[in-house]
This record gives sequence, structure tokens and C-alpha cells, in this order.
Amino acid sequence: VGTLVFARLSSSSVDDTVRMQQDASTAMRMIGFQLRQAAAVPLQNGTPDAGFGTTEFQNTGIAANIANSVFVNGTNAARDTVTVVTTTSPDMTVTDCLGYVHPAPAVSTLMTHTFAVNAAGEFRCRGVSGNYEAVVNNVEDMQILYGFRTGNGALDTLSYLRADQIVAPIIWGNVDAIQVCLRLSGQTLGNPVAAGPSIGCNGENVANDGRIRRVFRQVFSLRNL
Repeated sequence: VGTLVFARLSSSSVDDTVRMQQDASTAMRMIGFQLRQAAAVPLQNGTPDAGFGTTEFQNTGIAANIANSVFVNGTNAARDTVTVVTTTSPDMTVTDCLGYVHPAPAVSTLMTHTFAVNAAGEFRCRGVSGNYEAVVNNVEDMQILYGFRTGNGALDTLSYLRADQIVAPIIWGNVDAIQVCLRLSGQTLGNPVAAGPSIGCNGENVANDGRIRRVFRQVFSLRNL
């Protein structure tokens, strides 16, 4: 009987670990796809180039829009919420973070995608429809840090700050990367692998309740700066 119980718990440990890795991969892939496009605007026809007689393509509006492109609600201890803003044009269809394809808008407009974790542990996305939908479960925390670049050339340094530490709007233009941290928990209680407290996204101790926990981090560079 003891061997059977241990075998079942070991199998549950493997199942929980694999599920957490798959769920974290799904969440990171979804949020990363949008973060890499933060502040993107469609290429627009510019004025003809006098020297070459051709039409230039310009990518404008990024500097003015970057402050609204990625932001976080929440304190250092609370779960963070991140909203990503891009610009759509009349000649392109829109696929939101949930995979829904929407018709091309009549005029250029901002498209927002919001990612959040609710009290029930659901990692959720709110797309063009305006409604949140759960993507994965058993996500206990999401923390966002912003890679802020200072210095010039070879002396550049990249420091990761919380959103409330970025005080002036102009400073958002120096954000080169975004770090996403997710803390997931297993479903099996009394798991022998879950011995002692675990460490959360902010370095805090998370009390052991018999569930396996894992912290996943990934850094996404912003392409449209």
C-alpha cells in the first residue's frame, strides 16, 4: 500500500510539473507576442524623396504613444496588470490576443490587449471584444519589471524597475525590455516534492500548503522603440 501511495504521488508530481511548464509556456507566448509589438503603428506613405524620386515609408507616432503602450497597475506585492497598445489601419484585419479575427476598422484606431491574473488564479486576456477570458489556471502571481537603459554606448546599463519607479512619461522611451514573472501552483495536495516554503517572484517566501510551485521568468525586447 505504501509503495502504491508513493507511486501515485510521484506520478502526480510529474503531471503537475509538466502541466505548469506547458501553462507557463502558453501564457508567456501569448503575452510576449503582444509585448514585442508594443507601440507599433502601420507603415504609412510618406512624402516623395527629392533625391531618389521614390516614396519613403515612415513609422511615426511611436514616441508619443509609448507612455500608453505598456503600463502596470498594482504595488510591488500585488498582482500586476499589463496593457499593450498598438495601432491598426483600415487596410488590415485585426487578430487579438485571444485569436479572434476582427474586420479591418474604417479608420486607424488603437488596439489594446490587457493581461491580468484574478483572485481565482486565472491568467486572463482582454482583447478587442472588451471581455476578459481565462487562458490558463493555477497562476498565483504575475509581476512585471521594465528594463530601463541609462548611459551612452559602451557604458549603457540596463536596470529593471517597477512601473511606480518610472515617474516621468519621457522615461518610457528608454524602456528596452520587459521582464514577466509568473508563479504557478500544482493541483495535488500533500505532494512530497512540495517540502518547505517556496520563493515567489519578489523573493518572498510562499508558505507550503502541500502543492508544488514554480516561478517562470522571461524577458521580451521591445521592437518598436
